[in-house]
Amino acid sequence: MIIVGGIVAAAGIWIQRYTAFGRYSTAIGAGEAATVASGVKVSRQKATAYALSGGLSALAGVLLAGRMSSGSPTLANELLLPAIAAVVVGGTAITGGAGGVGRTVLGALIIAVVRVGMTFVGINIFAQQVVFGLVLIVAVAITIDRGKVLIVK
Repeated sequence: MIIVGGIVAAAGIWIQRYTAFGRYSTAIGAGEAATVASGVKVSRQKATAYALSGGLSALAGVLLAGRMSSGSPTLANELLLPAIAAVVVGGTAITGGAGGVGRTVLGALIIAVVRVGMTFVGINIFAQQVVFGLVLIVAVAITIDRGKVLIVK
């Protein structure tokens, strides 16, 4: 699993840094209207990104099913919140335009250490979900652009 993860991460970093798809994806996240105005076919880029996301999700599902020697639609329910927390802790903005594969890998390592540490200390899985939820709330509060928030008086 580590070898496959390393290969996928290295390919993702390469695609993001050295291909037009990576540059266009970052540009769409930073400002879709400006990207459309620059002549990029945004709908094709989004469809490619969704297909790539679906393919990588399928790969993760196959690896998890192989690791657990079973399959179930609810097998990875407890892994969703830590995965989102890893992306946010890695520095990817919820609003888009900032972040990257390498930063997400670093965030995943941080979350893995926190998760193993909480398990080692004896914190149950439900309390861990609360901790990851609080991490997400704090990260979103830090990264939100206050200049775009309307104040009603």
